[in-house]
Amino acid sequence: MGAISLRAVLHINDTVAL
Repeated sequence: MGAISLRAVLHINDTVAL
């Protein structure tokens, strides 16, 4: 679950950057 959470955060950051 921790890895999934981390990936989700990174994905959100990518969306914000775009």
